Formats: sequence, C-alpha cells, structure tokens
Amino acid sequence: MHIPDGYLSPATCATLYVAAAPFWYIALQRVKRLLSTRLVPLLSLFAAFSFVIMMFNLPLPGGTTGHAVGMGIASIVLGPWASMLAVSVALLIQALFFGDGGITAFGANCFNMAIVGSLVAYWVYRAIAGRTAINSPRRVVAGAVAGYVAIHVAALLAAIEFGLQPMLFTDA
Repeated sequence: MHIPDGYLSPATCATLYVAAAPFWYIALQRVKRLLSTRLVPLLSLFAAFSFVIMMFNLPLPGGTTGHAVGMGIASIVLGPWASMLAVSVALLIQALFFGDGGITAFGANCFNMAIVGSLVAYWVYRAIAGRTAINSPRRVVAGAVAGYVAIHVAALLAAIEFGLQPMLFTDA
C-alpha cells in the first residue's frame, strides 16, 4: 500500500504533505507533554514493530504492494497521536533506506497510514471496547475490528488518490 514516487503528481504530493503537517505538529505537541521514561521505549518499540511488519509486502495488481501496518495496535496502546509519530518514523526509514514508498509520496503515505489509519483505529476500538474490563474478550474483538477497518480505510484513501490522478493531471 506504499505509494511509490511517480504515482501521484507533485501537486497531489504537496497537498498531502500540507494536510499531514498539522497532524504531525499536534502529535508532537501532545507527545511532548506526555513524554516520560515509560513512553519513550514504547514509541521506539512500536516504530520498530511497524517497520518490521511493513517489510512483509504482498504484490498487488498495477505494480504496487499491500501490507500490514501496525497502526491499530499502536493506536490502542499508545493513543492515536503517539501512533502517528511511530508509524511516520517507520515510513520515513522505509522510504529513505529501502525504497519502500517514496520521498515525494511520503506525505501521502503518512496521511493514509499513520494519520488517518491511527485515528480510525483508535475511534473504532474505543467505540467497540467502551469501558469494558481490560481482560474482556470484547477488547480483543475491538482490536481486531479496529485494525481491519483502519487498514481498509487507509487503502481506500490510496485508491481514491490513484483514481483521481488521471482526472486531475495528464501528460501533454
């Protein structure tokens, strides 16, 4: 589901960088307030987990790939704002060192997976789990549904972005 360089126009990439920037700023501010000796290792752990799970790519038609992201579990454990940062760091490392995704499409990838995916996973989990006990089976179901819905919403956003490109931008 990483969007590689060249799939989106520069205008779309710039727009999605601008759309992602306020979320990154708010996430940094909120995480800075909560920064403690407990949160730092968890952020690192979930960034690493997200990085590793994203390395298992499944080929999709059209030359791109799909994969798990880990934003559902990161959102449940860390909250949506810290999850945004952890997944964004994993996406940045993959784009820079492994060519998975692209630098110009980094804003789009982060918007789809790290930002929207984290928010959707958190809201779905909270809606289903409610205030049940921590060991309730309902929480397990809520986590599974949250991850499933979040990855599909992120994939839908990528599909919409791909679908809009031919209508907005064409070669001479």
